[in-house]
Amino acid sequence: MDAAQSPQQTAVRQFTASRFGAIEIKETEIIKFPEGLLGFNHLHEYVLLKDPKQEPFLWLQSLEDPNLAFVVVSPFLFFPGYEINVKAHELTVIQLEDITKAEILTIITIPSDPKNLTANLRGPLVINSEMKLAKQLVLIDERYNTRHFLLKEIPPYLAAPGGRDVNKKNETADADE
Repeated sequence: MDAAQSPQQTAVRQFTASRFGAIEIKETEIIKFPEGLLGFNHLHEYVLLKDPKQEPFLWLQSLEDPNLAFVVVSPFLFFPGYEINVKAHELTVIQLEDITKAEILTIITIPSDPKNLTANLRGPLVINSEMKLAKQLVLIDERYNTRHFLLKEIPPYLAAPGGRDVNKKNETADADE
């Protein structure tokens, strides 16, 4: 809330989400997914909602469907050895040249037993925070799948930076460096 911001930067949108009720969103906080998310290609505008009581988890709320919100988290908090190998051309749609400058989030699945929380490491969300553009990648990497347990034993290659395949060639840089 910088007092020096122009009126265009502080424009506010009213939105009612089924999970959160009426909320105000600054236009500058809206994240656009030009290609949508997998299974939700028709929805392009989202906002990250933070609740200090639920940290480090965030909610990725669709602004086009009040009933759609995903729980997301930085994968590096739980899996410091997580690496994203991506070709530069895969990031052009979000105007990003270097993945190390992106915010990386993963979608969390919350089953009936919260001890079985899982993260989709195969389909990370890459956010160009500066441009407010984002994309969901589909990694072709056998180490990762769509349901990695957050609160159970973590494989060694995900447990610490510099795990297995640390010297694997990458056209951009690894996200955790």
